[in-house]
Amino acid sequence: MNQFLATLPFDLYELTLFHLVVKHRSFTKAAELAGLTQSAITRQMQGMENSLGLDLLERTTRSVRVTPAGEFLYRDSARLLGDVEQSLKRLREEFAGARKEVHVGVSRSIGLAYLPGFFHANLRRLPGVTCRVSHQPSSEILSALEANDLDLGVLCPPHRLPSTVQVTHKFEDSFTLIAPAELAAQFEIAAKSSKARRTWLGKQSWLLLEEGSNTGQRLRSWMTRQV
Repeated sequence: MNQFLATLPFDLYELTLFHLVVKHRSFTKAAELAGLTQSAITRQMQGMENSLGLDLLERTTRSVRVTPAGEFLYRDSARLLGDVEQSLKRLREEFAGARKEVHVGVSRSIGLAYLPGFFHANLRRLPGVTCRVSHQPSSEILSALEANDLDLGVLCPPHRLPSTVQVTHKFEDSFTLIAPAELAAQFEIAAKSSKARRTWLGKQSWLLLEEGSNTGQRLRSWMTRQV
């Protein structure tokens, strides 16, 4: 027997179950999604750990904690499972008559008003291809792209992209400062002097996109440069 196969500590099925447990931090939820009993999925995870000689999960009465080894395996194998799912998806589309589908993640910081424009021309050009759209944070989109859970992402990119992701198209997006007429007049006066602008900016209570988003970070960076 092939040496690799003879010593393989787990298969794709067990790895998928492991991902379910880690993703939901729950044996109960993972078992429900997999159509198994909780004891069955527990035995599967124990079998993986015994084969590897490593603790991947720490179980308590209320939750599941992932060990550093478990975090590494979860992160490093995500692309593998995504690649397999992508291959099966394309196999069904090319040879089993399944309708072609593109999974697109759109950042929450991008206005919903843009979405029809993004997809209308493509739907006219390729009417047989369905677009399945999810609205999520940019960080989740990048992780999903790396794991091959998404085909495309529409987002404000970070300064450094993962090596497995590349930019294919860019478009400009502008932001508008909305304020009462009196406040807008103050800004026009302040814009003529850096000192006045700095004072004016410091006095305002800003309603901005969350700081954790790439767009929010860029907006705050722009404001910092103004002073």
